[in-house]
Amino acid sequence: MNVAVSVVPVRLLDTIPTIDAVKVDDDRSGATMRSLCATVDLARHAQVARIKRNPKLASAFVFVLLETPGGLQATEVLLDWAIPIWASGLQTTRLSKEKQAVALILKEEAVAAIRKALSQPAQAPEQDPPTRPSEAPWSDMSQIKQELSSLIEGLDIKQAILLLIAGLGMLETEQQNLRSRIEKFSALEAEWQEERARRAIFEQDTDKRLLIFEQTFKEHIRPVETFSGLPLERIGHLFVLLRRLRSQQGMPLDESLAALAAEFNIPHATDLPETAWPDILAWFHQRLQNG
Repeated sequence: MNVAVSVVPVRLLDTIPTIDAVKVDDDRSGATMRSLCATVDLARHAQVARIKRNPKLASAFVFVLLETPGGLQATEVLLDWAIPIWASGLQTTRLSKEKQAVALILKEEAVAAIRKALSQPAQAPEQDPPTRPSEAPWSDMSQIKQELSSLIEGLDIKQAILLLIAGLGMLETEQQNLRSRIEKFSALEAEWQEERARRAIFEQDTDKRLLIFEQTFKEHIRPVETFSGLPLERIGHLFVLLRRLRSQQGMPLDESLAALAAEFNIPHATDLPETAWPDILAWFHQRLQNG
């Protein structure tokens, strides 16, 4: 196992994390697996397993001891010459468009950037010009537009392309979410319209049956004696309303009759006087509306 004094951060683009370059020995250099996977947002353990299954990549997979404030720490490193091979083997079709662009940059530029960084003496971190906008987070379209405008003015074409890809991906996702919400709303509206149509048909059918029922009583049924309560045709109408209440609210006929009798303080609903008929209709109307 080799000992490396420290790591050197290498930034390929301002919009992706740095990769940690290390000098393995006089002839070999590389980058930590943790930092390589972070640039493409991949699980490190899965990539290490893939590397070990590939004989050529496995020969470039080494451990080094890094000096950290907590002491020496064993770290997985992929030698720089193998980084393009590793990046080429990524299943880019499963990656987002911006991550595909990052994988391509790793493949084409990582080796030269690592070797250049390790060949230079350590120096203070570079400061961005004060007029350069701050790094734009991927989730903020307005900042991406501002950063993109600045990059185009400065002719930073690679970073501009990466930001364009990110912006297009975000717009596509937003459009998909909007289409999904519209489809859900349309489905709910159609269901509501169908329910209104069914309810209107039911009410019309019920009203027609009620009229036929009342007409039948008036034309064919004659009272054989004088009742102190409701006439027979009113009693028939009463039971039609009771059945409608049961159909709508599930209330048994006996319970509805008992509730109606209690409302008017009489022994039985059929004892109601005909003069109370408007109040009876109002009683049913209130309950049917509340249902």
